[in-house]
Amino acid sequence: MEELRNLKQQIEQGELDAESKEKLAKQLEQMEQGLREMREERERAKEDLKRRIQDQKEQGDTAGAEQLQRQLDELEAGDQEMNRLERMANQLGRAAQSLKSGDNQQAASQLEQLAADLEELQSEMEQLETLDELMDELADAKNAMNCQQCEGGG
Repeated sequence: MEELRNLKQQIEQGELDAESKEKLAKQLEQMEQGLREMREERERAKEDLKRRIQDQKEQGDTAGAEQLQRQLDELEAGDQEMNRLERMANQLGRAAQSLKSGDNQQAASQLEQLAADLEELQSEMEQLETLDELMDELADAKNAMNCQQCEGGG
């Protein structure tokens, strides 16, 4: 995020020469392509899981199908984040195009928005980590309460 804001400032102040702008545009395009490929791979994995679930059901393996369905549910739970990554990829592409066309203000604006989105994403990830820690603590407490040896005494 800090680096994006530094780049934005350099672009706005005209501190990047034509060669640096071209290199930056290429890097932004590569990042955009990487995000798009990640999304496509995730979609392929979801389709593969759906196919495998159907195969398991046809074979009568409901336990196997349920396990695969849980994996699919986990992947689908991350769809909102993948949509956000898609938007970020679009911003990267627009920033790269703006740099190539010489529209420094538009490129700077796209980088600023991208930095803000990354900051929001980081905050959400931190909240999820905290929630995961709390869930682990709750599971530990539940397990301690069900302990046969100490009858919940710890």
